[in-house]
Amino acid sequence: MPTDETAEPEPEAAPETPPETAPAPVEPEPSRPRYRFLAIAAVVCLVISVTTYFVTRDDDPVAVVEGFFTAILDKDVDAALEYVGRIGYGVPFGERAAFLHPDAIADGWRLLDAEYVGGGGLDDYVEVTIGDDESSTTGRLDVSDYGGEWNIVDPFVEIEVSATAFTYVAVNDRRVVTADLYRHNIGGFFANRIQLLPGRYTFFGDAPGTVNAAAPPVTLVPAGGYSPEPVPVAPRVAKLTPEAAAAVQTTADGLIDDCAAFTTPNPAGCPFGLGDFFEAGDDPVRGIHDVVWEVVEHPVLTVDGAIAGIPQTGMGVTAAEPGLIRLTARGEKNGKDVRFRADCAVDDDDLRVALRPDGTPEFYLVPTIGMFGITFAGTNAATCVYKGEV
Repeated sequence: MPTDETAEPEPEAAPETPPETAPAPVEPEPSRPRYRFLAIAAVVCLVISVTTYFVTRDDDPVAVVEGFFTAILDKDVDAALEYVGRIGYGVPFGERAAFLHPDAIADGWRLLDAEYVGGGGLDDYVEVTIGDDESSTTGRLDVSDYGGEWNIVDPFVEIEVSATAFTYVAVNDRRVVTADLYRHNIGGFFANRIQLLPGRYTFFGDAPGTVNAAAPPVTLVPAGGYSPEPVPVAPRVAKLTPEAAAAVQTTADGLIDDCAAFTTPNPAGCPFGLGDFFEAGDDPVRGIHDVVWEVVEHPVLTVDGAIAGIPQTGMGVTAAEPGLIRLTARGEKNGKDVRFRADCAVDDDDLRVALRPDGTPEFYLVPTIGMFGITFAGTNAATCVYKGEV
């Protein structure tokens, strides 16, 4: 007979315990000796840099001057100017800095000697000698210890250029047109002043259009002291090549032809005219109008580089043969409107010519004073003779 056996229930499985999350690995801290080594290395580098800077740049004025000349001889103008302090006039700029340029620095010279002369304040300077084995020039560079740093004070040589024969200034291999330097002074009516670094310079050497030999070079170094006088510089008396002399005549013919196209009694910028007051026999002619100029014969011009007017600018021009420029016009004479004629010549008193960088000539007139003190570019003298009514 079957026996009912009661099965014992199986015990329930215990819930699984989720595994614990493993902690992230922790990198070991760098050892303190490593930090200490890096800090010491940084400090050592800083000390070396600062020490090097102050030893080579600040604490030794002679080393500063030597570095200045090294930069000049390397034709590194920017590096040279870094040695110039803000005391004094500082670094030149604009037109006065036009020749602080590598092309204006010559080879063949060097710094021969530099010696610090201390005196405190304005008496601190380094005496320098520059040149070569054959010749040398001695001067001084003023220095200043400003805030623990030595700087050079105004180490520039100022020159005053009278470029009588040229429209430009030439310093070694650098040429700059005067009109670009002094736009208010295109004709060069005043002496031009520019600044140069210490060194050896040839002015207006091998000037195109002239047969002059190059002027010998000069070695310039500041004289030191307060506001030294500028060094005067003037080119040799220019002697024109035959080609330049022929170009002067051709250019003058073109200028006179252009002037003859004017319909005014005093053409601006021209070497002929009726002047402020035109004498015509018993009574002057007033209210001149209906002007017609005619070039009958061009004047023959010669140029003499030794002749220059006052102010000293441009080469003098002489009309060896005056030529003939005829005027026909109308005006009031003796209370009547008349048509008259006059024969005119070129006024060479204020006519100047100068050579451009390519050797071609450029004419201009020295400004003259007209009525009421008005300055204009043209002749103020009457260059015409009244020839009667027509």
